[in-house]
Amino acid sequence: MNKAVKVKGLVKFFPEKRSLFQNFGRSANKNDSPKGIYALKGLNLTVGVNQIFGLLGPNGAGKTTLIKTLNCLIPPTRGSVEVLGMDLSKDRENILSKVGYMPEIPSFYSGVTTEKIVEYYSKLYGYQGEEGSQRVDTVLEMVDMEANRKKKTDDLSFGMKKRLSLAVSVINDPELLILDEPTGGLDPKGKKDFQEMIRELCTRGRTVIMSSHILPEVQQMCSHAGIILKGKLISSGSMSSLQKTMLGGETVKIRIRISGEGESPREDISALEGVKRLEMVDEELIIFALDGELSVKVNEILANKGWKVSSLVIEEPELEDIFMHHTEGRSRKG
Repeated sequence: MNKAVKVKGLVKFFPEKRSLFQNFGRSANKNDSPKGIYALKGLNLTVGVNQIFGLLGPNGAGKTTLIKTLNCLIPPTRGSVEVLGMDLSKDRENILSKVGYMPEIPSFYSGVTTEKIVEYYSKLYGYQGEEGSQRVDTVLEMVDMEANRKKKTDDLSFGMKKRLSLAVSVINDPELLILDEPTGGLDPKGKKDFQEMIRELCTRGRTVIMSSHILPEVQQMCSHAGIILKGKLISSGSMSSLQKTMLGGETVKIRIRISGEGESPREDISALEGVKRLEMVDEELIIFALDGELSVKVNEILANKGWKVSSLVIEEPELEDIFMHHTEGRSRKG
């Protein structure tokens, strides 16, 4: 098995909820089109084993629906889903035994200690006696919560509840771990600790799928990423391949800080062969181009038009650039 997740033509339709009053006196018509929302529209996705895969997309793109489908919480309307080599429609129980899930907002029974919460979930997965106690100790140590094992959930900070939620999600030693906004709401230290814990899991041969709105974090942590928009996967691959194919070639980002009151250089620079996109932010010119050597021609244009260049930096495009490029134009098209 070299694919942890393989999704093909995944469709999820949520029918419109109608009250009894709305349905009263309404005659059924077989030609009526069902009303509702298509959260996923023929989505295709492949995630390799031992990857940390970032799932990106604006609100309402379908990320949560996909996560809940992979975690067997909701059934697909159409399409095929394989998780760890098993068919979702046939092997739900086996999949659940090998998948861990951490929701965005942790929620636990009040008045119960951290230790008892983890112990409860360990028993659900069949850990008993000494084996169960060892498993509880292992995951509490993994998330650095040993000192808080006797604390009740009501007394835990939000960051501690996140750690407890991670402990519960890995209690069954899952082969695939699905994280929904794992570092959302955490302070900088909490985020760093979580990143280290997730990396540690991946070094043990686990596959991680994480949904996040924090693009620099995804770029720093993930080996691969996919962008979802309007229920479809519009781009996917390794971080390096996403950077290289952002605009249809090996793209660089040229940042030039200029000053002066010369004639606008935008039209002439945009007309250069190899320039894919141009932005002007305050006194900084940002050019996405196929080759960094274009900076020489750009410098000539700026000098001819009376602009002074105070700095010029050539760098790879960041994940935020990739995300905005893939989503902005498509969103405007509706």
